[in-house]
Amino acid sequence: MIQKLLTGGRPTLYSENLIDEICSRIAQGRSLRNVCLDDDMPAMSSVMKWLDENKEFSEQYREATTIREDLYFDEVLCIADSVKAEPAEIAKARLQIDSRKWVLSRMNPKKYGDKQSVELAGKNGNNLIPSGLGHFYGGIKQVSDEEAARVYIDMINGNK
Repeated sequence: MIQKLLTGGRPTLYSENLIDEICSRIAQGRSLRNVCLDDDMPAMSSVMKWLDENKEFSEQYREATTIREDLYFDEVLCIADSVKAEPAEIAKARLQIDSRKWVLSRMNPKKYGDKQSVELAGKNGNNLIPSGLGHFYGGIKQVSDEEAARVYIDMINGNK
């Protein structure tokens, strides 16, 4: 199915070949913005509209961006393994690696983001649960949602 779309910029034709080419360039490590700057590519606004309107293209685009993530990850290793032991080259490699790591952490934070943990404690590191409520829990432990709801109801009703 081919439909003609006109935008304020260059005229474009939506086609499977064009979509395949856009996704191929993205899978080779380029951004969508960069791909759309090529003379043979549509304006970015057209591509964004197609992504919104076409589920198949949206899925193909997502797969291409996943491949691009893997490419960036591989580049980090290649840069680190091939750097020359000269201060300027090491600084350049560090910048390239840090840039790719930052981009990866924004593209896919679950896979490439820094792992963070949060610990909760009261003032001076004391327990957050008042000592008078310990008998409701039998000490601190993980409880299911059902158990937590039961304990909450017991507390409201004044049951021990």
